[in-house]
Amino acid sequence: MASASVDRSFGWAYHESLTVPITSAVEEAPVENQAEDQPVLNYIQRLVAEEHRLHEAGAFHKADRKRLDQVQVELDQCWDLLRQRRALRDVGFDPDEAEVRPPQVVENYEP
Repeated sequence: MASASVDRSFGWAYHESLTVPITSAVEEAPVENQAEDQPVLNYIQRLVAEEHRLHEAGAFHKADRKRLDQVQVELDQCWDLLRQRRALRDVGFDPDEAEVRPPQVVENYEP
């Protein structure tokens, strides 16, 4: 199984790496569903690339730190949207009915 290493050390007092399997629901979903969700997935990929670039640059400047915060919120919104789309599709509803939820909602989920 392929995997990607995600560095979660930014802003923490210690270094921690998290290995995330690439063979997630994306690979398990039927091809037609992947095609329908591709715009969201493409945007997630662009945001992740920007997040990595900002982490590598150190994001020490106030503007970079602010952008990194924005990127992380947008990523949370995109993953939430993707989960909504998949849930709607799984129960036979139109995935296009899913909506981007505001940051206040996606940033305050409780497990």
